[in-house]
Amino acid sequence: MSLIVTFQGQFKPYVNSNVKKTGPSKVSSVATNFKDILSTHVDNEQDGAHAHDKEREAVVGQYSKQKKVPKRRFYARDIMTEKIEILGPENTINDAMDLFHKLDIHHIPIVENDALMGVVSDRLILEALASLKGKETRLDQIMTKKIIIGQEHTSVADIARVMLDEKINCLPVTDRELNVKGLITSRDIMSLLVISSPLETYA
Repeated sequence: MSLIVTFQGQFKPYVNSNVKKTGPSKVSSVATNFKDILSTHVDNEQDGAHAHDKEREAVVGQYSKQKKVPKRRFYARDIMTEKIEILGPENTINDAMDLFHKLDIHHIPIVENDALMGVVSDRLILEALASLKGKETRLDQIMTKKIIIGQEHTSVADIARVMLDEKINCLPVTDRELNVKGLITSRDIMSLLVISSPLETYA
């Protein structure tokens, strides 16, 4: 698992802080179902058949068993957004709000000397304003400094598990020097899930 935690430029291997040695983990049924779906469609070896293959088998009788679907493992580089906007720690809440509004985004990496130092989200901005911080407040005063990051070869399944366990909606992708290469959000993972293995709902 190529995931690490950074804190003001310091590296540390990722360890799930929510895992306890005793007792089952308290995860909502929705989260459990989401994990099952990801495990089935993204991480595990998958043997399945397309609906049209099943129909053909029944009508023509050419297949003795369902046609196997080759597994495709997805990595961060496959789904990350590469062209992202960044700000510096000296930028202000007002600068971030302008970008959020202009680009309809929810997360902005904070970079100093080409290295990732933190992340600011629209939620953090709202919390800062609610606590009476002014719009000229520097971003390094409100940004998240403890960041979980992945690399381009980190599997999407690993990223999805970490985002779910840590209750985060954004994970930066960097190289070993902490240069930002892209950004992955929970929406990117859900989009991949729907596109790669379309879900069906029944009344």
